[in-house]
Amino acid sequence: MASADSLSNSSSLADWFDGLSHNIFFQPDDALASKTFEERVADDAVIRINHDQLGKAKYWEIIKAARAASHMAAQSSKEIHTWNAPDGLGGGCVAQLGYFTTTKKEGGTEAVGSSLTLTNVHVRDGKRVLVELTEVMNG
Repeated sequence: MASADSLSNSSSLADWFDGLSHNIFFQPDDALASKTFEERVADDAVIRINHDQLGKAKYWEIIKAARAASHMAAQSSKEIHTWNAPDGLGGGCVAQLGYFTTTKKEGGTEAVGSSLTLTNVHVRDGKRVLVELTEVMNG
């Protein structure tokens, strides 16, 4: 479960990305998801999911549709590798392997999925923001 400190610049990159994912995908408050996405995903972010490349607006539309159709729950996350930017401000890259479940709101069908992510994080205006995400996802 993400804590209030997980989106701070002093948390590890893996914890920061877990907190970002929690707020955007897994907690039930749509307003918090939208606020987190708007503040923590750069306007010029490049998102790659499997073989598709998306901009920020298209990615948010996909997320909104997924949140509307399903309840999502994180099951586990494992940090594979991290690089911290040498300036010490909190940017860097982190690769993680995560497992999650989705339960359709209509019908209750449950599915288990996995996601391998490579995340590039910069610090802009004093805050960490996602600038690039490559995700290989099943489920």
